[in-house]
Amino acid sequence: MSKKLRGVVKGRRIAVVVLAILAAWVISSPRVLPGLYTSKLFHPDKELGDSAQIADLKSFKTVPNHEVWFSSQDGSQLHGWLFLKPGATKIYILFPGNAGDLPKRVDYFRLLLASGASVFAYEARGFGLSKGQPTIKHICEDGENAYDYVSKTLGFASQNIVLYGVSLGCTVATHVSTVRSAAGLILQSGFASLPDIAYEKVPFLRIYPQILFPHAPSLDNVAIVEQPHVPLLVMHGEADKIIGIHHSLKIYDRASGVKTFVKFPYSGHASIDDRDRAAFVATLQQFLQTLK
Repeated sequence: MSKKLRGVVKGRRIAVVVLAILAAWVISSPRVLPGLYTSKLFHPDKELGDSAQIADLKSFKTVPNHEVWFSSQDGSQLHGWLFLKPGATKIYILFPGNAGDLPKRVDYFRLLLASGASVFAYEARGFGLSKGQPTIKHICEDGENAYDYVSKTLGFASQNIVLYGVSLGCTVATHVSTVRSAAGLILQSGFASLPDIAYEKVPFLRIYPQILFPHAPSLDNVAIVEQPHVPLLVMHGEADKIIGIHHSLKIYDRASGVKTFVKFPYSGHASIDDRDRAAFVATLQQFLQTLK
């Protein structure tokens, strides 16, 4: 074999190796194989609220409330709870984050009800008592199912529905806002986009550009609010050690249209410190008053 031919063969071998590495890189990306990264994104609590906590949900004596079940696209039963505040015209659909199930959010429900609206909260597939497995596609579908339950089964008109996302649930709320109508959109303790938070929490994923992250749905709050949207309220606790407040600031700065940003100096991630409770309720009340 001549020297020139050996060079050609060697070059082809190198090209094959490079192509194989490139193919493995693409195939292992979050966009092609999102299931590889599910455990990094979803963290359902293994310890669920006990019967005493369930009973506490029923203790809202001045607010009629009851447990509900509704179905997902694949037939999985989703668990929810409805609080109908007397005299309220608006209702929050609470899109949950990773931590906790419904009984562990009792205090949160009290704050939302105190702002003057009813509340519909639920657990996405794989969380709490809801069946199935959490995936990016599933949590967005479940958000649509929750909206449809409030709209079609409960009969709330779109102008009376407020989409309220917390943490991971912010991405569900923004997704739903692109496929359903609502009066307003509230994002609390959210991340700017899936790539943004992934690069922070899992440095290995920095080898992938944003184009190799899931696109449909994208879990990109910034990209969605850059487009025309309903009135937007962005909130974040300054003491948040899980998702930094810079994420909410990015969402707010890049958002178009009517928008408000409020920070709570003592609150952490997806929770409201006692010292911020009055300001939190007042913020929600003011936002509700601005909605038509």
